[in-house]
Amino acid sequence: PAPVLPAGPPAPLKPGDIAFSTDVAPILIDRCGKCHGDRDPENNFAITTLTSLVKGGRSGPAIVPGKGEDSLLVKKLRGAGIEGQRMPLNAPPLADADIATIATWINQGARIDLLTATDPIEKIMATGKSRRLSDDALANVRREAAERLW
Repeated sequence: PAPVLPAGPPAPLKPGDIAFSTDVAPILIDRCGKCHGDRDPENNFAITTLTSLVKGGRSGPAIVPGKGEDSLLVKKLRGAGIEGQRMPLNAPPLADADIATIATWINQGARIDLLTATDPIEKIMATGKSRRLSDDALANVRREAAERLW
């Protein structure tokens, strides 16, 4: 059976919790998004939303909420206990600390802390980043984005 994500609105983080929006999503986008984005994702595994991330691809569900070390995503990142290659393919492995962050987040229930499981991961990450910025820093980010457009 497919893993089930916790239903309902985002859960508030407790001290020590890993935030999907600011701790996990940036790693996935940076290191996995090139091959597992929305355009013809490798192995039919897209990381475009939390829903698609949990669902996985041809190899089955990528995440078992509450079981980081048993989750295919963590196994593929570690390159242990799997068929096929370590991920990311043909690229340096993720740092052990990054894999541990992802595994801990899964152990904590693979919960989303902002928006919804069907929102684009990039939007969730941007929302998380904006919430951590001061008003002045956020104004600078917006100004720089506007300058790039014009």
